[in-house]
Amino acid sequence: MPWIYQIWEIVEGRNWLEEQREISQTERQAFQEEQTLLLEWIEKAEFLQREHDLLVRVLNERALLEIEKREFRQQRDADILREEAEHLEQCLDQAESAKNAMEGAKNEFERRSGQLNQLREVLSRYENLATRLVRSTQQKLIKK
Repeated sequence: MPWIYQIWEIVEGRNWLEEQREISQTERQAFQEEQTLLLEWIEKAEFLQREHDLLVRVLNERALLEIEKREFRQQRDADILREEAEHLEQCLDQAESAKNAMEGAKNEFERRSGQLNQLREVLSRYENLATRLVRSTQQKLIKK
C-alpha cells in the first residue's frame, strides 16, 4: 500500500506543477499583453505629439507665409522686393522641411508598427508551441 500512496503523491505533485505552470503562463501572457498595450500607447502618444508639433509648425509657417506674401505685394515696387523673395523661399524651404519631417515620422511609425505586428506573430507562434508542448507532455504523462 505505501507504494500506491507514493505514486498518488507523485501524480498529485505533477498535477500541482502543471496547474502552477498554467497559472504562470497565464500571468506571463497577461503581463506581455499589458506591456505590448502600454508600448503601443506610448508609441502612439509620441507619434501623435510629434505629428501635432509638426502640424503646428506647418500651420505657423503657412500663416507667416501668408502675412509675408501680403507685405510683399504692398512693397513690390520697393527695393525690398528681392530680399522678400529670398525670405519667402526660406519659409517655403522650412515648410517643406517640416512636411518631410512629418512624413518621415509617419513612415517610422508605420515601420515600427509593422515590427510590432511581426513580434506579435512570433510571440503567438511561441505560445502555440508552448501549448502544444504542454499538451504533448500531459498526454505522455497520461499514457504512462
